[in-house]
Amino acid sequence: MKFPTFQEEKKLWRKGFKRLAGLDEAGRGPLAGPVTAAAVTIRPAKLKIKNLKLKIILKEIKDSKKLSQKKREKLYKLITENQNIKWGIGRVSEKVIDKINIKNAAELAMEKALKKLRCKPDFLIIDGNHIKNRKLKSINYKLIVKGDEKVFSCACASVPYGTELYLLFKNSQLVRKSIGSLYNQGNLKEYKVFSVDPKNYKIGAFPITGIIRHPPKEIWTLITKLRKKIQVTPDHSLFTLKESRINPIKTSELKRGDYIAIGKTIPFTGKSKINIDLIKILKNQATKQRPIIIEGKLVKKIIEENEVFIKERLIKEGYSRWDFYSWRRRSQLPMNLLPPNYNGKKLSEATLKAGYSSPYKFPPLFLLSKDFFWLLGFYVAEGSKYPTVSKRRKYSVVFTTKDKFLQEKVIKILKKIGITPRINRINIEAGSLLLNYLFTYLGVGDNAPNKRIPNIVFAASKSYRNAFLEGYIAGDGWKDKDNLKSSTVSMRSTSQNLIKDLELLYLSLAKNVSIYEKPYNGQPILLPQGTYANNVSDCWDTRVLSKNAVNTIFGIPIKGIQEELQERMKKTNLNMQKIRDITGFDLWSSINRAKTITFPSLRKINKLFQSKKINKLLESNLAWDETTEIKKDKKLQDVYDIEVRPKGKIIENFIGEGGVIYHNSVIAKVTRDRIMLRYHKKYPRYRFDLHKGYPTRLHKKLLKKYGPCKIHRKSFRPVKTCKQK
Repeated sequence: MKFPTFQEEKKLWRKGFKRLAGLDEAGRGPLAGPVTAAAVTIRPAKLKIKNLKLKIILKEIKDSKKLSQKKREKLYKLITENQNIKWGIGRVSEKVIDKINIKNAAELAMEKALKKLRCKPDFLIIDGNHIKNRKLKSINYKLIVKGDEKVFSCACASVPYGTELYLLFKNSQLVRKSIGSLYNQGNLKEYKVFSVDPKNYKIGAFPITGIIRHPPKEIWTLITKLRKKIQVTPDHSLFTLKESRINPIKTSELKRGDYIAIGKTIPFTGKSKINIDLIKILKNQATKQRPIIIEGKLVKKIIEENEVFIKERLIKEGYSRWDFYSWRRRSQLPMNLLPPNYNGKKLSEATLKAGYSSPYKFPPLFLLSKDFFWLLGFYVAEGSKYPTVSKRRKYSVVFTTKDKFLQEKVIKILKKIGITPRINRINIEAGSLLLNYLFTYLGVGDNAPNKRIPNIVFAASKSYRNAFLEGYIAGDGWKDKDNLKSSTVSMRSTSQNLIKDLELLYLSLAKNVSIYEKPYNGQPILLPQGTYANNVSDCWDTRVLSKNAVNTIFGIPIKGIQEELQERMKKTNLNMQKIRDITGFDLWSSINRAKTITFPSLRKINKLFQSKKINKLLESNLAWDETTEIKKDKKLQDVYDIEVRPKGKIIENFIGEGGVIYHNSVIAKVTRDRIMLRYHKKYPRYRFDLHKGYPTRLHKKLLKKYGPCKIHRKSFRPVKTCKQK
């Protein structure tokens, strides 16, 4: 949901509107109970919040999702009695909803809420993109798509503009996108955010049900043992382990040495077969001066069938009419004259080449193999394009390596795709215009500071992603000279975007990395393969951790499971010595001396204890990272938050850069919650106190078992089907 910030309201106040009313509805999605709406106004002169009671309200309401019912009632009283706040509530019953539909009922509830305001507003901010209600339209208003316009809900905990989310785009591609740019884009339907399911602690992709911008707030920076930088407001919650369960904890309450939850992996299958239509990507690149030619038996037929179109087009492009007959005789056609209804699939029997006499030919539908993904990875590590000074090398793609084995592998792959490269000392030059265009389209970058992992890698299957990483590590990876037996691999880059891409890519392969920033001190930075990078601001080292390192660093925090371990020891009548004799593991030392216990050791112990809570943690997609530093920044920044509540299911978290799991705010619908709690007393078997009428699994199960009651919305499909049965 998008919220109007105080900045948005200030703009309207400056235009002369003195009484703004934010309208917010609650209860559009549930299967039972009424729909309610709240209208809230605040006097512009009191925006600085000098009033003590109002300060308390704003401080408390930002975490209303965590408040007890008693505290909510207390806040409700404070808000309604405060002189600086005007508050009205409207309610429409489930019977009316069935008669006029939920959309009209929600607008009617808003109308009733406005009537109950102590003053008449001169401007409305309304949730949605369309309203029919005439009485609402009679007042100046502004619609905000997916808006939740309760003024005080805008004080929720949040993260800054640049915090990146790990998203699934169109169910087919992994992407990194900052929360601020996602808010500005507005269209959330194409994206799903990776989140932890609180039922089983497994990570999955869930629809984003809302996105919020809040007023500027103070930002804190957390640094972890794996050098992850986490920027959040002091009130935003991360997750820690307590009583063998993951629990949200405010950033302001975290201390050095506390462990926070991060993702072990991002589940993603990807495509096992990827084709690139070269006709689509090269059509706009072809010109008379730099022709791309399509040739083959099929081309002659295309020329004959589209003679009128081609003759008209060739005059505009500056060709001679005699060229037409030459192309027909040779079964060749410049791509810029190709009719628009042809693509790579239709021309699969033809070939493409740059110029009339080029020996290098590509198929119109270019199939990407594992070898090609390896070549892409190696190019990102050690590839470049020559500057445009040299005409001969103007369009060459260059791979640099001293290693003879790697040279032979690069040459072999290039020959497979029809290119015979030129070797110049440590440089392998592929003088193919088509390959140059293909690499440009894929977005791999021209030189070290602007290198990126192509989007196509994030859409590929696991085997292709592994092939890309193998190529990249062959170019930029190395092992510690002091410990060559270790499986920890390090990489270095001057491109921060590339480092973030690598972090996401490794996480998708269930591998963990740590990142170390190395400030540039004026000296050239030594990169792998003995090359240097000049004129850069910083460089970053990335370390892919070995299994042993992962087990040690990401072990489960002892404090979080200590009570459960001690309880299971009592139930199973096992002491420390027996556990040590059976498993070979010293549990006493871990509990009293260590901070964490490794996953393999805990698995051995849990075979004896059979703890469901511990087993849930062991089978989860969660790892744990230690907080080593907390920095406070007094500068204010615009902050944002998202809501993940698909079909009423409360997820309440999202995964951001580095695999960090952030808590997200769910706006408290105080009035409706109170109504549903009263209904729970009347109809206890439906458990309205737990799901508040939303279509959760529990609610559907009880609805199926007992059938609908009086407060169920008979026009809603799940209720209809139960009624028919």
